[in-house]
Amino acid sequence: MGTPDQGPWTSAPSHQQAGQQPPAGAGTDAPHQGPYAPAPHQGPYATAPEQNPYAPSPLGPSADSQSRTGLGLLLLAPAAVALLLGQAIPTVRLFLASFQERALLGDGGFVGLDNYAKIPPDLVTGLLLGAAAGLAPALLGFGVGLLIGRLLTRASVRTAALGLGIVGATLVTMAPFSYGFGVGPLVPGEGAGIILGFLAVGLGAALLVGALVGRLADGPGRGRATTLALVGTGLAGIAVGWQAFTPYIVGADRGLPGALIYESAFLYADAGLAAAIAIVVLMPLVLFGLLGTALVVGTRYRLEPRLAAHADGAAGTVGVVIAAVALVGLVVAALPWLTSLGLPDDELGISVAGVFVTTWGSALVNALVGTAIAAAGGYAIGYLRPFGRRSERVLWFFAPWLFVGLGVLAPAHFMFLRDLNWLNRPTLEPPFVAIPALFLFTFLFAAVRRSPDRRSALRVAGVAVLGVLAIETWLGPQGALWPYLSSFSQDTQHAVLVLSQLYSRLFDGGAVLGLLTPVPVVLLFAAGFAYLAAQLARVRIVSADAAGAAPGPYGGPPGSYGAQPGHYGGQPGHYGAQPGPTVPNPGPQPPAGPIHGGPSAPTY
Repeated sequence: MGTPDQGPWTSAPSHQQAGQQPPAGAGTDAPHQGPYAPAPHQGPYATAPEQNPYAPSPLGPSADSQSRTGLGLLLLAPAAVALLLGQAIPTVRLFLASFQERALLGDGGFVGLDNYAKIPPDLVTGLLLGAAAGLAPALLGFGVGLLIGRLLTRASVRTAALGLGIVGATLVTMAPFSYGFGVGPLVPGEGAGIILGFLAVGLGAALLVGALVGRLADGPGRGRATTLALVGTGLAGIAVGWQAFTPYIVGADRGLPGALIYESAFLYADAGLAAAIAIVVLMPLVLFGLLGTALVVGTRYRLEPRLAAHADGAAGTVGVVIAAVALVGLVVAALPWLTSLGLPDDELGISVAGVFVTTWGSALVNALVGTAIAAAGGYAIGYLRPFGRRSERVLWFFAPWLFVGLGVLAPAHFMFLRDLNWLNRPTLEPPFVAIPALFLFTFLFAAVRRSPDRRSALRVAGVAVLGVLAIETWLGPQGALWPYLSSFSQDTQHAVLVLSQLYSRLFDGGAVLGLLTPVPVVLLFAAGFAYLAAQLARVRIVSADAAGAAPGPYGGPPGSYGAQPGHYGGQPGHYGAQPGPTVPNPGPQPPAGPIHGGPSAPTY
């Protein structure tokens, strides 16, 4: 009868066990209808039960045990607490503060909408400039990356891995503070300089997203996956542009909304006005999050190995060449900081080792905590599914803050530290859970759950977790806002603070950026990004919905997995004819046709 992981008449994994519907019209033994319907037949020749306890749901099979439910709730709890402390409560506090005449270090009375009336007109200009600066690298990088990925689909696995590895290495140019510090001061109000800075910094990330989608997305669901990725990349670009703080440090004045919020709260100590500006910026960001969630909730994808081996041809070679050209171009754009990777002189009176440990130690701790919380929550929702078919609805609680970062929540977090008397002490950087990573892990582990080869799919999920950890660790030291707000003691300062103090001396005193990004660290992360991206060349992502109406990856008639070989090939069964090597039957066969007084003849 087969093992628990097999169908009743085949050694291959059954549609039931995989959580898929049997192919339509594939020769099922449905019970006869009408008053003369036969009674269920007992014994070794009984037909398979009609009800399928493993009916598919938007995020995979629904065979949930009590232990999985408990473990899922346990793993989801840290993400819920992090959402409450890092995003929900600060948002409520900002909303309340926006109606108060409230200095940053004290309380004031209720003033109604007065703070909203005082919002400077520069905010409109800043929103437009931020949207343009964020969209430019998002759309350009995604388009070029998608072209590279599509070309690599026609290449061998080895060539595709080389191309993806080259694209992955471009992530090392994603260093906003280093770039701004290396380029030098911007002229206040110079929008072109801000946009060029975003292009040089953000192209690598968008390039990798486009390349991965172009290479991995396959089958009838490829167009939908491409559209979702493009919309998400564009919305993320706008959100980053609105919340960026680094341009303010290098002289961009009030160029972006993030600078307006910081200036109002921490330069003029007007937390009420800063909160009002933050709420105005938050409202479209919340809509972005709800829109992004609506686009992706309910999508069903699965991971599969690439079975068809392609020979290297012109298309694959062109893809690798374009990837190499993109890498060279981004390195050239990043030369202002790549050529400044020296160390300061001893006369500065600081401990280089202490600054390095403080900077990268805090980045590693923040990345470990954030990635662990997001990965645990994604595994709970996507794989364990503690709420059954409704598990994906949990994402709606996180949706409003999908694109919200520290830039707009900074005043609330500063007031929180002030109330706890925790200023000038090291602490985790909020928000404590990266919600985009939580969404990514949710759908990744859901794809793992419905994949035919879960062991290989889990390895891919592990690569993705390591990739997110590496990206968050790399970006940690580049975040200038939180060190400015929480700052550390004089003995263990963050490198961003030290470099800011040296900013006016940079162009006379030589290279000092090695204090923030030493050369060995840059090379290590470049190699790590390249290796992790290359590991994804062996898999593809297909739509589980479209697979039901298209031939499966194993050939045979249409179905979720197609016809799969069994011990008794060529004989009709509950899931249709299944090809396989014919095995001689040593005993007499039951007669074909209906059995008198019983159901249809059984199959082997």
